[in-house]
Amino acid sequence: FDRASYTLMVGRNRISPVSHARCLGVWCDQEHKFTFEAALKVERHRAKMRLVLRVAGPKWGCPPKHLLQLHTSVAVPTLSHNPWSFLLAPRRHLLQVQRMQRRFIKRVLSVPRCAGGDVMEVYAKVPPVDLLLKKLSIGVLVRLVSGKDGCAREEHRSYLQSSRAIKDAKRKTATWQTPFRAM
Repeated sequence: FDRASYTLMVGRNRISPVSHARCLGVWCDQEHKFTFEAALKVERHRAKMRLVLRVAGPKWGCPPKHLLQLHTSVAVPTLSHNPWSFLLAPRRHLLQVQRMQRRFIKRVLSVPRCAGGDVMEVYAKVPPVDLLLKKLSIGVLVRLVSGKDGCAREEHRSYLQSSRAIKDAKRKTATWQTPFRAM
């Protein structure tokens, strides 16, 4: 039995297992490790960092201070949407983003590659990525639990009471389970 080639026909619709699916704006994989979501975020972050270097790079005479401000205002927000997915994903994605940020800072400040990345983050006054993601994750959790984020809490409550929640659950069940067992 090959799970990858298993398909069901329901009317004219063909249902087959997938390695990852998007649910409520978040890419989930079958192991619930958020590997695909984290890989997409790494690529988005890399693209934004390249954009910052291309638009305001040292060739154009942009001072390092402004490059670092552009980095924190353009590239870092790509990581802020559901930051907890980075913390649940394999650690290699978070380490990759940390290395990218430290390389960027070294390049902007024109220091040798052998210089310590964590030291350069402190010197440039740029917070480490892992601490930033932990802070954002804790902030989201505190706002939801404390009720200070009333809009998000009310939206979540209305979603659970609507028929959309049932439809999403049925769609997820149809996508992620086979007649034999859950994938």
